[in-house]
Amino acid sequence: MLDDYDKKILRNYLNKILSDNQMTHKMYSEICDWLEDHLESIVTTEISEDVWEAIGNYSCAIREHRQVLPTQKKFLTAISQLLVANKDDKIPPNQLEVKLAALTSAMKLDENDRTIFNLIARYNTSAILGNLLDRLGECGCPLLLIVSLATGLNKKTIAQRVNVNGVLVSSGLVQLKIHKGNNLDDYFDLPASISEALTSIYDTPDDCIRSYILGKPAQAELDWDDFAHLDEVRTTLFNFLNQSTQQGLKGINILLWGAPGGGKSEFCKTLANKMNCSLYAIGGSESNAKITHQERLNAVRLAQGLLQYQNNNLLMFEFDKTDDLSTLPDFFKGMMDSAITKQKLSSKEFPVRSLGDNPVPTLWVVDDASFLEESIISRMSLVLEIKSPPNSSLQKNWNQILAKHGLNLPDQAVAELKSLGTSTVVLDNAARFAKINGQGPDDILFAVRGVIKAVKGSIKPISATSYCSDLVNADMNLSALGAQLKKSGQRQFSLCLYGNPGTGKTEYVRQLAKQLGMEVLVKRASDLLDSLIGETEQRIAAAFREAQEKERFLIFDEADSLLGDRRHSQHRWEISQVNEMLTWMESHPLPFACTTNLMERLDQASLRRFTFKVGFSALTQAQNSLAFKQFFGVQAPKEIGTFSNLTPGDFAVVQKKAAIMGAFEQPEELIKMLKVESTVKSNDTNQIGFAMN
Repeated sequence: MLDDYDKKILRNYLNKILSDNQMTHKMYSEICDWLEDHLESIVTTEISEDVWEAIGNYSCAIREHRQVLPTQKKFLTAISQLLVANKDDKIPPNQLEVKLAALTSAMKLDENDRTIFNLIARYNTSAILGNLLDRLGECGCPLLLIVSLATGLNKKTIAQRVNVNGVLVSSGLVQLKIHKGNNLDDYFDLPASISEALTSIYDTPDDCIRSYILGKPAQAELDWDDFAHLDEVRTTLFNFLNQSTQQGLKGINILLWGAPGGGKSEFCKTLANKMNCSLYAIGGSESNAKITHQERLNAVRLAQGLLQYQNNNLLMFEFDKTDDLSTLPDFFKGMMDSAITKQKLSSKEFPVRSLGDNPVPTLWVVDDASFLEESIISRMSLVLEIKSPPNSSLQKNWNQILAKHGLNLPDQAVAELKSLGTSTVVLDNAARFAKINGQGPDDILFAVRGVIKAVKGSIKPISATSYCSDLVNADMNLSALGAQLKKSGQRQFSLCLYGNPGTGKTEYVRQLAKQLGMEVLVKRASDLLDSLIGETEQRIAAAFREAQEKERFLIFDEADSLLGDRRHSQHRWEISQVNEMLTWMESHPLPFACTTNLMERLDQASLRRFTFKVGFSALTQAQNSLAFKQFFGVQAPKEIGTFSNLTPGDFAVVQKKAAIMGAFEQPEELIKMLKVESTVKSNDTNQIGFAMN
């Protein structure tokens, strides 16, 4: 329902349209039809029969092409007198008018821009005004003429103001649409945030702008000291941004990149808090809602416009894991020299404000900067890698989050969170869910697993096999090796562990890492190999970088797929991926290990780069007896001595089978099961895997 101020605005628009000498009889005819439907809705006084007769006579004269000018004069006189009779300058502005005034004032629009924007905004919020202007468009009235009739501005001025270089478009207040037609909504659109702000109820106009257009400033949950591992990066960035904001410099853009879950957005919030600045987030997990590619671009422009006349503000634009990162180059090009619309336009057709002119310092947060072209990166004021925090810092951050929600986690749950690579953001959301649902640690793990599975596609189970040095048959004293490595403090070393599957290669590395006070980062060949040329190399590099950032002991399982002998390569990409591995192996500053079942397939150059090469063999007869006791809880029968190719992995398989079959107290059945595992394997001489003495 229209209030008195809405009626006043509609009468003003109607009066301008009717008094313009650009009007044609066809356009007047549409106005007559509109008046018959809506005149009673926009006036407060009684409408006389003379007014209705004047409208009807003029409409009939236009249709019959007779007495047009005399009836037109009577029509215009009657409507003009009615509008004068309803004129009331004392009507206070309604909420929509107050919001429009606050928004246009915040953007510092001049009178012409304000007039055009108010018309577009009211067109989007008033069905009656929309119907009036659409009627003009449907009778062939060009867009610029419609706006000119309603505002009183000349068409040349309007064309300049709604141009892509004009303030209304370049600020993000108005979005241009590529459509055919004469209606306003065929050409112009309002961002969803502005539409919501104008139509929702707020206590003050400022709340309207802040809450719906910018959102609330992001709040820091971590301390500056929690990012001590960034050292020079955080200090340099703090000093640079501090000086930039104090001097009011334009074109300050910082690209922050790093591994997912490394705390980039949390660092931005803590940085802003340290600077006593408000940080407004667009996109990613900090935004109010997921928004489209084009909406983000307009949101950046709009936020820049709203904040450009205020002090101590920062913007953060975060691309999260759900984004298609292949669109990053197009997005930044949109910020630099072209707008991204449903129909691509060239930079000449659609130029906008460049990255070098943005008034508010902006932090651009991405996981992988390799998607960006050199021309984009070179526009940045600073490009900084945000490394993942070491385990000690990550554990501290987790404790703070859990304490905030009043929760505790047992050590076993903490170990699983670490194995899943849980970020602080994921844990925070999971802890909030657990607090609401009331189930504690189980709820946290349930929520975290859901996120990790959605992001990674699957969750790799935690190995339940416990390491036992007595069940490892290696050609080197591994206990002595571990003790010496721990004693020396040397961290730049590598191991090549080779032998049949199930001999304990990976479990030994896990044990060694634990002995050295490190966590492991396991990468299987299937995690790294990709059909796209160059992608495998990028994943290899990312694995080494992740290990460095998180200070993990890196393990490559099935390394023969990554370090195959280049002499037998049939494709250039096979050589390229081996070269990438060799390069990183040469310079990696932390321990790493490669395990393989096919030692003979490894490239010769790779073998020279391993500090230690350790062969793992099947269990000895004495170890078979020990394994039988450990896995099944009973003494081994004498038949255990008939096997020569069993491994701890074989015993683990039989253990699972025996649990299902209820055969733990049946040594004869256990021997039969082991015989099956032994028989299906062949040694290098094609002999059966067991022998009778």
